[in-house]
Amino acid sequence: LRRNVRAVPAYDWLTKTQIGCDWLAMTALIHLSGGLESPAIFYFFFHSIIASILLSRRATFFYAAMAALLVSAIGVLEYSGALPHYFVLLSAAMSAYRNPLFVAGIIFFFVSTMFVAAYLASTLSTRLRKREAEVVALSKDLLRAYARLETVYEVAEAVNSTLELDQVLDR
Repeated sequence: LRRNVRAVPAYDWLTKTQIGCDWLAMTALIHLSGGLESPAIFYFFFHSIIASILLSRRATFFYAAMAALLVSAIGVLEYSGALPHYFVLLSAAMSAYRNPLFVAGIIFFFVSTMFVAAYLASTLSTRLRKREAEVVALSKDLLRAYARLETVYEVAEAVNSTLELDQVLDR
């Protein structure tokens, strides 16, 4: 039988650490490739889905909140001038990262999409875990029923092997 990854503390810790390290690296990548204008911003969704498969629902939403915080921090820090902005397009006539409507819009849509993705992925993952448990239970029931049928078949063979009542009863 397959072990539940969430039941093994070392794997749980390793998974959380890996996602955290990946997100720090992705935050740097997003900042260096255009901030809120970066096409790499959507890679956070992959990790959110992976977290929903490997971790609890609570941890999934924690990571969705962390992604929202990291992306929001990049947007706000670049908007305020605390972080330098790196342009994706060299011919960018307008500095979108300095437009408050653009910054607020990207943050809003990223945050809302992150939480919707986390909700959908964790809901599906929970349902799949329940279905998996049902399949395992049904498989065990099927094996028990098969064993009973095997016994009935052996008894039927014994009964049909002879016509003498004493031998049938002894078997």
